[in-house]
Amino acid sequence: MTTSTRGEVILLLTDRALAVRGSLEPTAWLVLEELALRATRIDGQAVAEQSIRSLADSLGRSKDATARALRQLIDAGLVERAEERHGLSGRFVGVRYVIDLRSAGLRLPAEPIASQAEAMPSLPRPPFQSLDRHVDRPTTRPTRSP
Repeated sequence: MTTSTRGEVILLLTDRALAVRGSLEPTAWLVLEELALRATRIDGQAVAEQSIRSLADSLGRSKDATARALRQLIDAGLVERAEERHGLSGRFVGVRYVIDLRSAGLRLPAEPIASQAEAMPSLPRPPFQSLDRHVDRPTTRPTRSP
């Protein structure tokens, strides 16, 4: 997880993210972003330990809609679900989601850009416009009626 100086997490989108976002349902993209923003780095992978219920609550979506979106991400190969079990008893402990940031077109600022093609293109700046507005003023004075 990467934070800015003000404390919020930063997530960068590459050109690939535009194509991926367009291929997913809107809720699936929101779930992907939320998982990526909450992920921690474990052995070079982005791993999020979130329940479907907590994801749904943070996104303001239903649990069922969030679960469907998560299944879409898993089917697309962008997220891998891994169950955690207690070592001795085998009892279910929780679920981890491993996010494939590169395939999703997402990256954290601390990650190097693999190639120039993945870099976000710089957006052209709009032409400079002066903040001074010229107001057309009448050239003649209005005449007063007697």
